[in-house]
Amino acid sequence: MIKNYQSGFTLIEMIMSVAVFTVVALIAAGALLAIADANRKAQTFKSVVNNVNFALESVARNLRTGSAYSSTSFARGNCLSGYMSGISFASQEGKSISYYLDKARIFRTVDGKDSIGVTAPEVTVDRFCFLLGGTEAGDDIQPHALMLVGGVMRVGTKLESRFDIQTFITQRLLDS
Repeated sequence: MIKNYQSGFTLIEMIMSVAVFTVVALIAAGALLAIADANRKAQTFKSVVNNVNFALESVARNLRTGSAYSSTSFARGNCLSGYMSGISFASQEGKSISYYLDKARIFRTVDGKDSIGVTAPEVTVDRFCFLLGGTEAGDDIQPHALMLVGGVMRVGTKLESRFDIQTFITQRLLDS
């Protein structure tokens, strides 16, 4: 009697192990692609959020260091009663600066010249309102502005987020 002591895998065992490995590799590759796509979307969305943050911080900083706040040349738009949809003021250098809402974007003009978009095209602003106080001469109130901004940030067709921001800005220059 001859005994055959061959070790190794049968053909069926090899086919099954290759199939299991292929399924695991496909699942891992799919997960890796999903993570890479989510990372790309998150980075793009962060860029849009940073743009909104920079734009609003720029408006607030310029207002804080400016003087002679006025919103009389702007319409009420979709702002609440008492609020106006733009603001004009004198900068530290004495230039007339205006911020206003037009075509769902915030724009800036200096001395009435060319308008420059402050917000990115991915940002749709539907509310840009100011409520001014302390702007009258001799009222013993430091000039201030309450800024309300609202809109939607969009990245592609699927990812969008609503934002509503409110900030209170007081003029640094002491009111005389």
